Amino acid sequence: MLFLLLIGVISPLFGQQNIVPNPGFESGTGDVFTNWTKANGAAYLTATTTPAEVHGGTRALKSAGPGFAGQQYQVQMLSDLIPTTIGTAYTFKIWVKAATAGGSIRFSTQPSALYGPDTNVPANVWTQLSWTFTANQAQTRIALDLGQSNVVYYLDDMEMLGTVVVTPPAANLTNYLPNPSFEEGAGSVFTDWSELNGAGSFSETTNPAEVKVGARALKVVSATPRNAYEVQLGSAYLNTPVGKNFRFRVYIKAVTAGGMVRLSTISPLANYGAYAYSTMTSIGTDWQLLTLDFIPVEPTTRVAIDLGTSAATYFVDDMSLTSTDALLIGNGGFETGFGNNFTNWTKQNGASFLTATTTDTHSGGRALRAEVTGSQPNAGQAYSVQLINDAATTVVGTQYTFSIWAKATTAGSTIRFSTQPNSLYGPDTPVPTTWTKLSWTFTANETQTRLVLDLGKNTNIYYLDDADISPAIINLVNNGSFEVGGPGNDFTNWSKFNGAANLTETTVAAEVNEGSRAVKVTNTVAGNPYDVQLVSNPMSLTVGKNYTVTMYVRSNAGGETIRFSTNATAGALYGPDYTTTTAWTPMTWTFTANDASTRIVLDMGKSVGTFFVDNVTVVGADDCAVKYQVPAGQTPIATGKNKFLGSAYSTPQIANFEKYFNQVTPENAGKWGSIEGTQGVYNFTEVDQARAFAKANGFPFRFHVLVWGAQQPTWLKPLSDAQKVEKVKAWFQAVANHYDGSSDARARLEYIEVVNESLNDPPNNLGPNLTDPASGDYLNALRVCFG
Repeated sequence: MLFLLLIGVISPLFGQQNIVPNPGFESGTGDVFTNWTKANGAAYLTATTTPAEVHGGTRALKSAGPGFAGQQYQVQMLSDLIPTTIGTAYTFKIWVKAATAGGSIRFSTQPSALYGPDTNVPANVWTQLSWTFTANQAQTRIALDLGQSNVVYYLDDMEMLGTVVVTPPAANLTNYLPNPSFEEGAGSVFTDWSELNGAGSFSETTNPAEVKVGARALKVVSATPRNAYEVQLGSAYLNTPVGKNFRFRVYIKAVTAGGMVRLSTISPLANYGAYAYSTMTSIGTDWQLLTLDFIPVEPTTRVAIDLGTSAATYFVDDMSLTSTDALLIGNGGFETGFGNNFTNWTKQNGASFLTATTTDTHSGGRALRAEVTGSQPNAGQAYSVQLINDAATTVVGTQYTFSIWAKATTAGSTIRFSTQPNSLYGPDTPVPTTWTKLSWTFTANETQTRLVLDLGKNTNIYYLDDADISPAIINLVNNGSFEVGGPGNDFTNWSKFNGAANLTETTVAAEVNEGSRAVKVTNTVAGNPYDVQLVSNPMSLTVGKNYTVTMYVRSNAGGETIRFSTNATAGALYGPDYTTTTAWTPMTWTFTANDASTRIVLDMGKSVGTFFVDNVTVVGADDCAVKYQVPAGQTPIATGKNKFLGSAYSTPQIANFEKYFNQVTPENAGKWGSIEGTQGVYNFTEVDQARAFAKANGFPFRFHVLVWGAQQPTWLKPLSDAQKVEKVKAWFQAVANHYDGSSDARARLEYIEVVNESLNDPPNNLGPNLTDPASGDYLNALRVCFG
């Protein structure tokens, strides 16, 4: 029996797993193998996808050296560094076969070399070879030394078991993603997620083999290789405090290995400097984890999955967005602690009422249960039952938001949040009978702050879980959650300008997004948007500054149209129409303030229906975002130098391009597939814009690119070799004819890139290009024609 001792920390768990990276050589493109480096004899080390040469999966390593007797290292493949424990024995295993008899290979380690024996490799039969060594470094590379013999080898499916220490993530890391495993929604609709690009590529799957957790996952079919963002699923805009560290994680697998995927973020202002991207990653056929770490520079951010690069089918599930900052609250999920004690929490008053529950939790395996009987000293006072968290480092004068999920056995009771040692007190907060996220925003008055749960005011049984503290986003709208007002149909700090009878309160749990109260809108006739209108009190804004307003809306039937607008002396501003759904959905609009005193208006009179509104926020869209203003007189970095400094040129780079660079290369606009997507129809419009920009600024221009193994016209691949040669010639001639000097947009070319990535991605039909309709597949045609 295993006993885990938890003493104020999260204990590590130990397990055995294969610690060889990319053990089946499945990840990588062309003859590149992810996590492996060709240290010597690179030309002799290639990928093979021939079934007879692959032991498992779809890809293996082929070694075909000429033989360097006594110099095994002359053909050498090195793994990335692997964590190892000095003094621990490890056994490395690999499946190998040789094309002919008589060959031997060796295994070794780096950086402090250990050597295995030369081992004979049988011909034409897969054999598992092994070597045991004792680690002499904390980080070890495995070396495959293949240069001894003039024999062709095939290598695949490696294994090295190691004791891996896994520290469970802190139990109170809040997942900020809505609907993180796509359980909510139906068909091709995924609540809180949108098809940003590539409509029709997304659908649900309920096949257990294609689902990681729950009963439903996302299936993505990217039919044609294109830009990564052209098949893109994005979350709703999320509150992301500026400067806080976030980690976006996604589990994904593919039907066939080799497709390339990345994660990204999206700015609500289309501020490309605020975007973040993960590395492009090759996706295998087993569930694998993609991660993007980013620091927001805007208070709202959308996270996205970019799946358009490859023709492939993917399955996506089990996502999370968490903060990786040092936690301001310890053990917020109450997961750790013995019996009825909770690590990082102290029972100040009413200790016997505070116990652990494992049967009624919001998430995880443990929550706090507070049974307040009224028998405690000072009964009726909030502080008479009190749980206090350990002190956290806070910045005096900074606003923080504390949140916790709670529910009560019976309705009508309140709890309170406060701080120590220099006490601040939140309001008495009603606790519904279903799990509800309660929150309180306070301004720190100490550098060390303890958060206090005051639970003793009313007799009841409460359940609490998943507490969190984060720097607050300052909501410029007062009472945006409609908690204050009433009883009845009044909402403090809000006015009913039109359709007052249609605007009522609701306290039904299913009709409230957060807290205990929301606005219910009941329209029996269709009309103008302004016929039913809820308007905030005036806010103090800065003219010319951008602001983002968000509200959460849920409808009984879905399909109603609503919008935002402003009310100000300088004139109204209007947002677009939004359509409601039957799930709580954030609706977001960013506007530029035109008046220092502005009201936010919810225009909800256009459609017949019943829907609910909650959690209205207005935040400065560029609060704390570093908006560098390029000096008007700034010249390109290489001005006056004997070399130019250029950049790719496309929409993300256009702004202030001429302030930094003095050479222009169109990123995608000059590729054959972009210009002649339809056979015989040449569209130079976008690349001409780049050429004219370069000419107008006196910058040299590099045409990119005539031929390579991607982004070629998809109609080309099915043609015969003879036809392909003619089309290549016609393409070259079309470019030559177009840039005839007749205008700035068609000025003569200073540089022309004929071939791109000729070794990494030639226009053939091998490896990943087998499934890439835009690979061109004319390499053989060129060989036949030109020798």
